[in-house]
Amino acid sequence: MRRGLRLLVLLASAVLLGGGCGDETPQTMAEYRSALNSACQEQYEAITSLPQKQQDESLETDELDELAREAGERFVGKVESLRPPTELEKAHQTLLDAVHEKPPSKTDLEAVTARTAGFTGIYADLGARRCEALQRIAVKRLQEVRANPRG
Repeated sequence: MRRGLRLLVLLASAVLLGGGCGDETPQTMAEYRSALNSACQEQYEAITSLPQKQQDESLETDELDELAREAGERFVGKVESLRPPTELEKAHQTLLDAVHEKPPSKTDLEAVTARTAGFTGIYADLGARRCEALQRIAVKRLQEVRANPRG
């Protein structure tokens, strides 16, 4: 599997793992969206740094997978610790449900792409524009890999 493909699959599937809790007072809309966008940005940076980390540290595939899993757990913990305003409770629950669903096989690029695209809509519903933009990048890259698997 190409390194770029592996990165995209890790990015797409890393958000599907769990952990976390927090204060019960709802955040404002701006606080919630800012925190979610920040979590998405941190997740994106963690995952996109993995190929360089693999090269620099001569990581084995299982070590790379473990780093991606840990990044996913951190992301989900941050999502779970968010306290959505009343207006976003339903969409936030949709996000929580999605991150806890069993991910598709890393080798099923069509399913990984569809799942990644599904998160784009959830982020749009939440008004998390940075998260939405990062998901669109991931979907585009997955589509490119699917269209040209050898390139």
